[in-house]
Amino acid sequence: MHEDMENKLKDILSNIRHCAATTDEWTSRANDHYLTVTCHFLTNDFQMKSAVLSTDKLQNDQDQTTERIASSLHKILFEWGVESKVSAIVTDNAASMIKACVILQKRLMPCFAHTLNLIMQDQLENIKPIIAKLEMLQNEISALSKNLNPCSDSNNDPPIHETQEDTALFSFMKAKLEKKK
Repeated sequence: MHEDMENKLKDILSNIRHCAATTDEWTSRANDHYLTVTCHFLTNDFQMKSAVLSTDKLQNDQDQTTERIASSLHKILFEWGVESKVSAIVTDNAASMIKACVILQKRLMPCFAHTLNLIMQDQLENIKPIIAKLEMLQNEISALSKNLNPCSDSNNDPPIHETQEDTALFSFMKAKLEKKK
């Protein structure tokens, strides 16, 4: 059955003109390292299709070098008959992946989602001092509101109370920062 599906996919891929590949090196919960390659293409009737070509376990740190990654990518793309059809490879911004694309002479397209995530993580670092000051201010306001007694207030100003939205905002921001640590 596996062989039949593989042959059907190879037949489909033999009829396409161009495709893009995505690849990622990732680590399982068991701390095993893998390289996955996916092919994305349009069929003759303009339907977008994707197929995972390979998920290979990397045996050791030597398998994670730029040259080995480039060699693995070349081998996988060649075995599936799409090496000359790949117009771009989409991957994360890892130096080894960028260099592997250079070695293969394939156009690199950095993954937009990964790039956006890196930007947001960087910006969260930049606002940590602001969030710390806001937390101090929240604590001071909370302490003040506990000490205020509306009956003895000469201005008859209402006591200060935190709203649920204030508490939720500070809790959300604090959780995001703690998760980052």
